[in-house]
Amino acid sequence: MSDIIKTDKIITLSSARETKIRNAINKWAQNILYHDHRTLGSKLKIIEAYESPFYLMRLWSETDNRFVTETYTSNIPQQIGERKYSSINEVNVWAFNYDIPDAFSKSTETDRIKNSEHLKNCLKCGALGTVTCSCKTGTVTCPNCKGGQITKSRDVSCSVCKGKGKINRTIKVTEPTPGWSPTSSGPKNQTVTKTVSENCKTCRGSGKVKENYSERCPKCNGTAKIVCPTCRGKKVIKCTTCNGNGQLLYNYNITRNLSYNYYSDVYNGKMTSEEIDLFLKSIKDSSEKIIFTDYNNDAKINNPEIAKIPIIGSALNNLLKNAHRQETSNTKILFEKITVAEHPVIVLIYSYQGKKYRMLIKEGISIEILALSSPISDTFEELRNEAISATRKRRFGAAYKKLQKVIHFPQATRAEKDLLRGVERRMENAVEFGIQMSAYISTVLMLILGSFYYTEINYVLPWADFANKATGFWNMASIGNVLITIILFFIASRKYRNRIPISFYSIPSAIARISVGFVTGIILMSLIAFLWAAINFTGVGVFFAAAAWGVIYAVIIAIFLVYMLIKWIVGLF
Repeated sequence: MSDIIKTDKIITLSSARETKIRNAINKWAQNILYHDHRTLGSKLKIIEAYESPFYLMRLWSETDNRFVTETYTSNIPQQIGERKYSSINEVNVWAFNYDIPDAFSKSTETDRIKNSEHLKNCLKCGALGTVTCSCKTGTVTCPNCKGGQITKSRDVSCSVCKGKGKINRTIKVTEPTPGWSPTSSGPKNQTVTKTVSENCKTCRGSGKVKENYSERCPKCNGTAKIVCPTCRGKKVIKCTTCNGNGQLLYNYNITRNLSYNYYSDVYNGKMTSEEIDLFLKSIKDSSEKIIFTDYNNDAKINNPEIAKIPIIGSALNNLLKNAHRQETSNTKILFEKITVAEHPVIVLIYSYQGKKYRMLIKEGISIEILALSSPISDTFEELRNEAISATRKRRFGAAYKKLQKVIHFPQATRAEKDLLRGVERRMENAVEFGIQMSAYISTVLMLILGSFYYTEINYVLPWADFANKATGFWNMASIGNVLITIILFFIASRKYRNRIPISFYSIPSAIARISVGFVTGIILMSLIAFLWAAINFTGVGVFFAAAAWGVIYAVIIAIFLVYMLIKWIVGLF
């Protein structure tokens, strides 16, 4: 293996190879927006190029972890076999034979250990087989009565009509005067008193009414207590844990967990940790060449010769040491596998416009550029710093424009995107402020102009002209129209704030954003005012205004009732 491991080697790029790399750099640069270095590959000056092999070391360990647990059941057989283990500590988990898997796998299985059955006193009932009933005394409250008495009813004679079902009532009626004629001098009609008989309202004509009375409860004989149906007065019940046996049958179970762990390490002679991290992010798409494999399917790898391998031997040995630390009295390594893969990479040192940069290049079916430093990353840093500076100076419009460019660079992280969202929110706030101010101004104008319109003018269709009465309820209806319009103002402003067009809050000037929000808000409020006036013109608005006042009155009454209730409760104490 010593002749396979390579060290960094300075190389001279052939003309064709150099042209291919330069074209790849140009293509990479052209795929990134907002910079002035789209022909970077053609203009850069190559100072040095060397092959720097990247070695990825992997170790897989299949482990067998075993442990013993104790379980119990209340089902006790008539005969129990001879006990082999007196405690869990006496069980040797490795004395049980299990099949070794053919490949790295994960699984769990639990088996009962033979000759581990033994009896123990039930902890819940103390081996008595019974526990105290929840009633404690053997009796419970009678569900049939209240305090030993039950209420019944019976029919008795109605005291109003004396059981007759009828009562007499005197009434006055108007009748023709006997013997009256047109030539008579007396009145034509006279008022006479008569007695009429009608059904008694108390007993509804039956002559009987219901009378409640109390008598001793027949179920508890007036004691208000009955024998507890659960324990039947014995005060104890069968223990549900041991099923009344007083003892439990215990046994030991062995659980076997198969799993595998993965360890890895990397080596490169000249790469920095930052460069290695960047390369690892693209490792999934990188071609690799397995240059070393060690596999032991009988036990763990314990090869002292590994440490003697030049350059990466100590790293491999450390991987094994870390993996073997997981072995305990309950965990064993069944088998292991080591692989070492070579990922070739070219490190390109170049200068551009008088500054030195470093770039990683992966060659394969296509060339992939991993630029750690470049004039493009310089542009990213400049834009990012300018955006942060503008944000601190509260120049959110300028910061927004810079950050819109920053997030398109490959170096952009979540931090830059979060900063952009924060700036967008600040710019939205200015537009929202303008919209809110338009709602307040519109409210004041509505209270002045709207009240005058709905009170003094209020154009409506002829059938709804009754709403223009200046007194009584309809005078309140005009105020209701004003209130409804103001409510619509604030509902519309809230909805509109949640749907602000991006073009509004991307306006650079804060004053301009506030002004745009205010003007569009005023236009929206005016449309709402005219729309409600049109609805009111049809006469429909009258009923909405009446409903609005109905809601207001209901709220006032509810508040008053709550106040009176609180006052009454406080008075009790």
